[in-house]
Amino acid sequence: MQRLVRGFEVIVLTSNDAGFGRGDAVYRRFGIDAELVEDACIGYVPVEVSERQAEALLARFRPQAVLAGAVYDPSGQEKPLEDALCMAASRAGIPNLQFVEGWEVWSRRAWTREIAEGFLVVDDYVKALIEAEGVPAKRIEVVGYPRSLFVPPVVDSVRRAEIRERLGLGAGDRLTVYLGQVTPDNALTLGWAAAALSPRDRLLLQRHPRDLRPLEDLLRFCPPGSVIASDIETDSALHAADLCVSHFSLSSFTSAYLGIPTILTLLPDDATRIRKVLGLYPTTLLGGTVEVHSSDEYARAFAAAQPPSADFLSRIRRSIASSTEAIVGHVERISKQLSTST
Repeated sequence: MQRLVRGFEVIVLTSNDAGFGRGDAVYRRFGIDAELVEDACIGYVPVEVSERQAEALLARFRPQAVLAGAVYDPSGQEKPLEDALCMAASRAGIPNLQFVEGWEVWSRRAWTREIAEGFLVVDDYVKALIEAEGVPAKRIEVVGYPRSLFVPPVVDSVRRAEIRERLGLGAGDRLTVYLGQVTPDNALTLGWAAAALSPRDRLLLQRHPRDLRPLEDLLRFCPPGSVIASDIETDSALHAADLCVSHFSLSSFTSAYLGIPTILTLLPDDATRIRKVLGLYPTTLLGGTVEVHSSDEYARAFAAAQPPSADFLSRIRRSIASSTEAIVGHVERISKQLSTST
């Protein structure tokens, strides 16, 4: 953001909808002012943004370029703001890019064949995945991992001690942070985690922001009292973690980057597109996580958990170092293309 504001007036458009991650709260935490789409777009409904609404937003803000995120929807039926803005920008002759920050955050829409003019992706794995969806290779640029994927960037020992004291953990207790996903099997695998605990283990459930299921439904396979339901933000909870477990949360990438042993629980219906194209989950291919596929493997993985390799950490650090310059460079380039053509 700091690099962009040197050359542009930057308008950040986000949502305050609790069911979609409360982007406004995230931006405020980093000291970034943002416009609320709920205020700027008449009749806004998440993932149901019309062509007319997108055109009205462009008319209101008059952007020189559009840089949008991406939303994954296996059904292909959703109409997210990000896609609507890029499509409207293309029709208006405004350069536009979509930044695809993870492996499971972009998919084609069943209701249109239009896509953004360009895609900035974090690694070759994302490139392979969206090429498999039919995006031409010439529209894709690998820019590296943004720093925003890795919050916190390091474990804070003071914060760690504070959170562990708040949770009532002793010096010899091992804390496993379970990063929930909105999957049908989340309750089952949470139960596997609870069953794999040793006497000095504690299990902290971090619910996914979009998971609105009753807590008792998620805990139905867990022994009573075996799980702590967290009211701590995930980036804070990771300071206190000794082990991290997820299905395929992007926060598990952050966990691995922090040097925390990280286990992915991938069942047959989890991340099927990724595994079909790549074979294994990308963080496993990178050397940052270990995959398990059954309750028996789960127990063994808990017992043998090890931090990610030094090679994994150095590779990610190199990628982060080049990412910001690459993203800003592409925005500057497409903006210059517009100014020279008008």
